[in-house]
Amino acid sequence: MADDKPTRNLWVLGLQYLIDEYAKRQRDIIRDNKLDNLFSIFIFLSWILSYLQFADKDNLHTMNKLECQRLLMDSLNVELEEQIFEKLFQVKSIQSFAFLLSWTM
Repeated sequence: MADDKPTRNLWVLGLQYLIDEYAKRQRDIIRDNKLDNLFSIFIFLSWILSYLQFADKDNLHTMNKLECQRLLMDSLNVELEEQIFEKLFQVKSIQSFAFLLSWTM
């Protein structure tokens, strides 16, 4: 407890200053982390897009079955049995077709 009002007021101002500075630093840290996260996402998306563009050999901005398989096996080092790949590719083709139909109706 302070002995008088001026001392009390000085302590209150000092503590308020420390609280405000701490809050400002926390906001700066959060902002910097958000920027770092956005930059990381940008780098990751750029990396993925570069692989997709490289895999799109005919430059049609789509991937046929062979291009998709080569991307997985050669570039991303993903090994799938042929049956599993075929099933996944068929499911994705059906989903893409249904998506296209939903936009045309």
